[in-house]
Amino acid sequence: MNRSAQRQPPEQPLSFSDQRRQRYADVIGVEEAGEFMIGDYLADGGFGSDGEFRVTLVELFHRRQCVLLPHLRVFWDGTDSLRRAVEAGLLDALRPVASRDAFARRLLLLGMVDRSDVPLPDLTCGVQRDIPRQAREVG
Repeated sequence: MNRSAQRQPPEQPLSFSDQRRQRYADVIGVEEAGEFMIGDYLADGGFGSDGEFRVTLVELFHRRQCVLLPHLRVFWDGTDSLRRAVEAGLLDALRPVASRDAFARRLLLLGMVDRSDVPLPDLTCGVQRDIPRQAREVG
């Protein structure tokens, strides 16, 4: 029997951190235009049995505008987290995006928890009700 068939339902939602919003971002440096670690993170900072994977945002020109293109990276020990993320709709979130914050909001819409050290900027002036539309659009 394979590992995913034996898994118990997860007790907590997947979470993520935007590496540029971490306290240590200046020390480790961040690859590409952005880097998100996504996984089965525990309260103590480690990760659970589902592991973790990475999405980097690569800055390229797309349809005559500069956009960030998500690039998925996963090793064998993160496949259960990836499976959970795909089931939540991650594949639809891997389209061109205008900013790191917009990508983070896409992940929030999938039910993931933002564990970045620095919170996302507040949404004001009624913008919050437009998040689902904005999270799916490039600009």
